[in-house]
Amino acid sequence: MYTITTAQWSFKKIAEEMKKGNIDFKCGSAQRGDVWDRSRQSLLIHSGLRGDIIPCLYVRRVEKDIEQAEEIIKEVKKVKYVFEMRDGRQRCTTIFKFINGEFKTSGIPEYEDGDKIDYRLERNGEMVSPNGIGFEDLTEDEKLDFLTRTLTVYYIDNATDAEADMIFLKLNNGKALTTAERNRAEAKSRNEIIDIASHDIFKLMFSEKTLDNNAFDTVVKSYIMLNNDNPSLLNKDVKPLMKSIDITDEDKKQLTAVFDYILETYNVLETKKVKKRVIGKTSFLSLIPIAEQAMNDGKIAEEFASFLDKFFSGKTTK
Repeated sequence: MYTITTAQWSFKKIAEEMKKGNIDFKCGSAQRGDVWDRSRQSLLIHSGLRGDIIPCLYVRRVEKDIEQAEEIIKEVKKVKYVFEMRDGRQRCTTIFKFINGEFKTSGIPEYEDGDKIDYRLERNGEMVSPNGIGFEDLTEDEKLDFLTRTLTVYYIDNATDAEADMIFLKLNNGKALTTAERNRAEAKSRNEIIDIASHDIFKLMFSEKTLDNNAFDTVVKSYIMLNNDNPSLLNKDVKPLMKSIDITDEDKKQLTAVFDYILETYNVLETKKVKKRVIGKTSFLSLIPIAEQAMNDGKIAEEFASFLDKFFSGKTTK
C-alpha cells in the first residue's frame, strides 16, 4: 500500500536536483512538455519574488538501482531517490531556467493609475515594473530570498505505476486534460512507449516544446502501421488501441530497428527537400512499413535513400 507524506523544497533544491538529473519528468506521459509561455513563467517567478503561495508538487520517490545508477553516483555522490515528478513540471522547469539566467520576466500586466491589480514589485524602497527582471539582476539579498522560497511537496512512496497514474488522473480531474493526455496516462504500455520515444529521430521531427507528447503518439501510430493490415490513424481508432496495446520486447526491437534505419537513411540523404519530407509527421508514418520491408530485403541505407530521393522528387523508380 502506498503512503503519502509532505516535505518542503526550496527553489534552490529544485534547481540542484534538476541539475543532478534526479528529477524524472518522463515518468507520466500525460505530463505536458514545456508548454508555458513566457508570461505564465514570469507570473510564477513574480510569485516567488513576492513570497506568494505556489501550488504544491506531487512526486513519486523511487529508490535508485545502485548498479544502473553507477555513473550518476560517481558524479553526484550517492543519491537515494529518483524523484518522478507526477505533477509540477512547468513550475520546476520555470524555476530552473530563471535561476540559470535563461530568461527575464515579461508579459506581466503593467500598472496604470486606477488598476485594481498591481503587479509592481518593491525594490530598494520603490515600486518598479515586474518585467525585464532576470536572476542576475537581483541583489544578493534578493537572490537569497528567492533561492530559499519553499513550496510543499507530496511524496508518494511504494506506489505502483498504476497507482501513481491513478493519483495523477484524480489530481487533474478538475483541470482541462485533453483527451490525448488522458489516453497517454492510461496507456497499458506507457513505460515501453516512453522508452522507445526517446529515439533521436524524434528530436529531428519535433520541437523541444512538443517532443514528449508527439514522440509518444508517433510511436503508437508506428506500432499500428506495422501490426495492422488496414491501419487507421484516425483519433477514434487510435484512442482505444493506445490504451490496450501490449508492446513486447520484440516489438521494441522492431520499432527501434526501423527508426534506426530511417535515421541512417536521413543522414545520407543530400536533398534538403527530401530530408524534410522524411521527417514530416504524415510522410514518416507512411514510410514505416516501407522502411521495414526495405530493411528485410537487405537494402542498405544508401539504397533506400536513393529510392526516397527519386520517390519524393517525382522521378520514376524501379
